[in-house]
Amino acid sequence: MERGHLREQEMLDLVDRVYAAAADPGTWNDTLQALAEAFGGVGATMILHAVDAADVAAVSPALQGAVPDYVAHWCRHDSIGAEAFRSRLKGVFSDLDIFSTEAFRADPFYQEFRRDHGMRHLLCLVAATAEGDRLTVSIQFPTDVDEIDRARRVDFERLSRHLSRAMLLTTRLGGLATAGNELAEALGRLGFGAAVLDGRGAVLVANAAFERLVAGHLALARPKPRFRVAAVQTAFEAMVADALARTASGHPDFLALPRPDSRLPVYLRVVPLPRAGDDDPRRRHALVMVNDPLEGGGGVAAALMQAGLTAGEARVAELVGGGLVPARAAEELSLSEETVRTVLKKVFAKLDVGRQGELVRLVERITPLFRL
Repeated sequence: MERGHLREQEMLDLVDRVYAAAADPGTWNDTLQALAEAFGGVGATMILHAVDAADVAAVSPALQGAVPDYVAHWCRHDSIGAEAFRSRLKGVFSDLDIFSTEAFRADPFYQEFRRDHGMRHLLCLVAATAEGDRLTVSIQFPTDVDEIDRARRVDFERLSRHLSRAMLLTTRLGGLATAGNELAEALGRLGFGAAVLDGRGAVLVANAAFERLVAGHLALARPKPRFRVAAVQTAFEAMVADALARTASGHPDFLALPRPDSRLPVYLRVVPLPRAGDDDPRRRHALVMVNDPLEGGGGVAAALMQAGLTAGEARVAELVGGGLVPARAAEELSLSEETVRTVLKKVFAKLDVGRQGELVRLVERITPLFRL
């Protein structure tokens, strides 16, 4: 494998940040700035490109000044985004890959907009959404950078698999910022239990998976969930209060709800659900997410399958990445330990990870449901 310029810990820290941003979309601006600085860029952008429009989803603080110009005029002349959409580009590319020096000199998007805002070349990741649009994250390099060296490109390609998953997860959660039937339908499409709470902590809407996964733990489901175990109720109320107040505290990031049929618990987490006009605490909302690590086809396993794993490989990766040693994972799956280790070798190769610790780090960040 080619070496990049980032140290291994720096790369792992970036992986952590992008998955954390997927769970808390309000942090994407700062995450993009950290990403850009790690690669020597001036800033970074996340833009959703459709057939006839381009919407700025997030932008690092250093480039905030360029947003009004882009939205008001230059989004309709974004030659890079237009080429990515027209050519159905996917993965990592640089503008140097698709445009000649003459094209740069003749393009007003470069000579006027980008140069005026301190940007020259870029490294871009393109991911296709379920709707067929193109979601891009671009590291913008300053005007004194003539070319993007191979080491930085190698690092960005390594990060890209994690970044694309985090971007697409953000778009799935973004669909929750709707109302009425659209919100219920959005929750129903998620691969885990989910409920939206209002500013009082009362359930506005919940999907069937949420109702099923918490049913045995609740004494009362609505209007406000009330758990049978007092300690669990106290912890849940603290998590909801933190999410609605938009504050961090010493409370746990997640709850582990035990069950009699397995040593693996059901995990519950509460995060803020940003909406326009929620400066008033009474209008704020929180998202409760519940995940059963033994259920296939949803949550982490579904995301891992989208990364190229088979259903069986995804189940092994989810359990081992969730912290179980191979022997324990073999027990849960009724397989031999030798079989689990053989499957793990295939998982490592497909996900481009070298050891169990990296897999654990990937799995604990790929889902917004809990962080260890």
